[in-house]
Amino acid sequence: QFGTTASTEIARVFHVGMGGIEKVRHAIKPELTYTFIPEASQGNLPNYLSAIPAQHTVTYGVTNTVITRLREEDGSVRYHEMMRLLLSQTYDIRESRRDVAAGAADRRPFGLVNLELDLNPMRYFTFQARNLYNINAGAWAQTNYDLTVFDDRGDSATLGYRYTQSSIEEINVSLNARVTKSLDLAYILRRNLKDHKIVESTVRANYRSQCWLLELTVTDTPNDRGIMIYFALLGMGA
Repeated sequence: QFGTTASTEIARVFHVGMGGIEKVRHAIKPELTYTFIPEASQGNLPNYLSAIPAQHTVTYGVTNTVITRLREEDGSVRYHEMMRLLLSQTYDIRESRRDVAAGAADRRPFGLVNLELDLNPMRYFTFQARNLYNINAGAWAQTNYDLTVFDDRGDSATLGYRYTQSSIEEINVSLNARVTKSLDLAYILRRNLKDHKIVESTVRANYRSQCWLLELTVTDTPNDRGIMIYFALLGMGA
């Protein structure tokens, strides 16, 4: 396998001086990656190994980041990434050169458009998106969204949405409570929006001592109930 990556970065710092924010740095980073794996005879591979497909691709993308410099009440400085946005796509050179026989499918060298978005506009709030767009079909092939709120103690709540074209559409809820310094309680719910059924319901208790950890998990699915007890001696194994 042979590959190389080239990138550069353009950035500017803006002076704000409001709401504890001293400065904001906006950076734009374009990137180009070339990958080549030649054809190879792999007819004698054992059954437990998968063949490595030939590859001749160029992946191009651009990342935008916004980082703030904040002044805390005690005078210390903290840096916070408010946003990261990545857009990328892969161009298949082999596919662009493929012979198109009569009745065969047209060449489609342009792959899925990858979109990654991380938003952290405030200290206890995050939003994430991980999406794939099929330009050949003109539709989203996959979308994933997660909205999370949390606090300094360790409590958190996440609302998620999962979609995969023609197969998955789910709403997910995840709750975690730091009851004490040693005990955490969690609840996870996954609901299928296509048939309006609960895919998974999980309750978990996690207790940590100075040198050991005990976790009890009960998971219900449409066809099964699983109970798992996990015990670990910290630093030695589980």
